[in-house]
Amino acid sequence: MAENVTSSRDPLAGLPRHGLLNIAATFAPGVYSLLLIAFFLRILGPAGYAPWATGMALIGWLTLLDSGLANTTTREAARAIAGNADAIERVRTSNSLYAALGVVAAILGTIGSVLVPLLLRLDGSAAFLAWLVGVTLSIDVAIVLGTSAWMGALRGARRFDLVLITNLTHVGVSIVATIALFPSLGLVGAGCGQIIGRIVSRLLAARLLRRLMPWFGLMPRRRTRAALLAVGAFSLPILAMQLSTQLGIGTDIIVVSTIATSTTVGLYAAGFQLARYASQFLFSTFGVLLPTFSSVQAREPHLVRSVLLRALLLCCIFGAAAFGSLALEADAILNLWVGRVDPLSVSVLRTYAIALIAVCPSNVLILMLIAHGRHGIVGTLVVIEATINLILSIILAHVIGPIGVAISSLLMLTLADLAVVPLVASRRLDIPLRELALWTVGGMAIGLAIAGAIQAIPVHGPVGFVVRLLLGGALLAAVVLLVWRATGARGLGGQPKAPQQVLTDRE
Repeated sequence: MAENVTSSRDPLAGLPRHGLLNIAATFAPGVYSLLLIAFFLRILGPAGYAPWATGMALIGWLTLLDSGLANTTTREAARAIAGNADAIERVRTSNSLYAALGVVAAILGTIGSVLVPLLLRLDGSAAFLAWLVGVTLSIDVAIVLGTSAWMGALRGARRFDLVLITNLTHVGVSIVATIALFPSLGLVGAGCGQIIGRIVSRLLAARLLRRLMPWFGLMPRRRTRAALLAVGAFSLPILAMQLSTQLGIGTDIIVVSTIATSTTVGLYAAGFQLARYASQFLFSTFGVLLPTFSSVQAREPHLVRSVLLRALLLCCIFGAAAFGSLALEADAILNLWVGRVDPLSVSVLRTYAIALIAVCPSNVLILMLIAHGRHGIVGTLVVIEATINLILSIILAHVIGPIGVAISSLLMLTLADLAVVPLVASRRLDIPLRELALWTVGGMAIGLAIAGAIQAIPVHGPVGFVVRLLLGGALLAAVVLLVWRATGARGLGGQPKAPQQVLTDRE
């Protein structure tokens, strides 16, 4: 049988290096954003930070203009490098579409930013400045969107080192520009600083891409209807998934702003944004699997099952350890981050952290479904789940207050990501649901055990937090390396090892 075919080459070879590079590439702008928010909360207070938080929540809707092209571009770039001529045309088509969508994002963002002062019930000069904050954030998103095919192509080529260089450039230039502009322009200056950093970094990305892929074609061109339809058909289900994210949790701060004061919105956003940045950091790291999954599906389909189960176990360990620690260390992290520990911020952070543990396995499964082109039904199902989540959030917000919004997300994300997505993946990939559940639970158990173990370290205060962070990171790295080697021994051809074998069999 095909499943028993062996291969001397590990399909996941290089994944640790790619993962570390992508972690660094995501870590740099993520940490910058977190430090920027901490600075705002410390200097301006929750009410002063509220326009930025509300603007970020609103412009999140502009990411829907991506239309699912990000994963499409990464997948097709990987296939193009493998010699697929049709994939080259689809990458070029995605680039042209992105350029047009960037212009649309700038226009819609400028108009939609009027909602920032309206939601916060501001007037006069405060309302105008809040609108300007939304405009600067929208322009930044428009630049990101208009050039997203460039970054997608670099990821498809697995050149995560170049992605890291580009992101480090963005952070470095943004810091310098923000330091220069914030004293006189406040939040608007910080937004302009991000725009300057983004332009410089994307110009660098363009230069790197021209050297790596001469066939890419940076300038948008008119594309045939057939090419547009082919890209659109593949991308629309991914758009539906992005829409579900915005409906499900992207509206949470907006819902809170309709029932609470600016101060409460800021406190809620402190916990929410920390959890969301952590998820963006981790799940973008998981994204290195997409070009690998696409390559395996095209070249070695008999390895799909073993590669998926191995990746599922590793990602569940990593995610459960990271988000479990985030929940357990909520007080210490918030105190270190914003200099205050408010019960609402702590509760919100813990609730979202627990919910995100459930998202880890579905994130991996969806990437494999995309690699196979069998992701259509998932988009429809998660949009339905997200719509229910939004309705439930509004109801719970009025019944039990702001924390009800976070509880709604916890309930619905858990249902969708631990039940619906695995069921669809099992049927579409022809892998028994029992196996997916076994490897998911096994990975989560190991990850949560790591998160719980480091809490036993009898050191308290800021020093204790740093000690637990360092020791926890070392323990996680050691366990992941052990699992990597244990599953790699037989996970390439025949029956993959069950999770309970991983930590005892080192053969």
